[in-house]
Amino acid sequence: MTKKPVFILTLALILVLVGCAKAPTTQPPAAERPDGSEDLPGFVFAAKDAFGNEVSQNDWAEYDLIMLNFWATWCPPCLAELPDLQELWQEYGPQGLLILGVLADGVAADALPYIEQHGLTYPVFAATGDLKLRNRTMQYVPTTLFVTPDGQELKEVVGANSFDGWSKIIEELLP
Repeated sequence: MTKKPVFILTLALILVLVGCAKAPTTQPPAAERPDGSEDLPGFVFAAKDAFGNEVSQNDWAEYDLIMLNFWATWCPPCLAELPDLQELWQEYGPQGLLILGVLADGVAADALPYIEQHGLTYPVFAATGDLKLRNRTMQYVPTTLFVTPDGQELKEVVGANSFDGWSKIIEELLP
């Protein structure tokens, strides 16, 4: 009698973890996509980060590559990769990479405990404007988009990744 609820609870937990931790896959730029999906030029948005600072696409101009990491507070793989993303920001930020953490669920302030726990210094905010529209088309979190400062989508990666895995992609895409 007690084994059945434990089995069902374990099975449900496994399904949740597998659902948000789909193996990393990449998607080619829009021009090569068979589904005809398009880039969102400029990703028009304005938002306040978790600390109340204004963030918008105008902040991207000085960077060569933007890494938009869509994540959720309820997703264990999303939370597990936060320290690696912070390390990437420290390593590649001076080389022209901007990492933006885009909270796919809730408001930016919901991210504060995770920002503090992991010592995140890159901007984290809730999806708004075109980013909110893009977020609605995503089936899994984490999903990471690599874009140019003018909004051209270079690569989409579905699923969490390691520091080394992200580094290979970043080094391939950074000019």
